[in-house]
Amino acid sequence: MSLKLSTQHSKNNDVEAMLECYHDETVFEDPAFGVLKGEHARNM
Repeated sequence: MSLKLSTQHSKNNDVEAMLECYHDETVFEDPAFGVLKGEHARNM
């Protein structure tokens, strides 16, 4: 994912375009949420 592209979509409130930046096997890790994978990570 391009952080710059994702940030631009976020600024434009373009959720669908932002979600397209994430790969199906994306992993998100955060102390508050733990490890989230795939669709769960995209839903963050």
